[in-house]
Amino acid sequence: MNLLIDASSDARLAGHLYSLVHDVTRVGRGDPHDLEDTANLALSVREDRVVITDDRDFGELILLHR
Repeated sequence: MNLLIDASSDARLAGHLYSLVHDVTRVGRGDPHDLEDTANLALSVREDRVVITDDRDFGELILLHR
């Protein structure tokens, strides 16, 4: 499964899912890949990834703004 781990989620999750043979990309706090929520969603669509996040703003973006 192709996954995108958002900066709001525990970084250890990425390593664990990778060990289970998933294709994992992590967007981390403070690194060049720390994107706004809309950019994270665009990246997940472009790369066909499921977003894993603890950030409730994603639900609003998806439901209200599609």
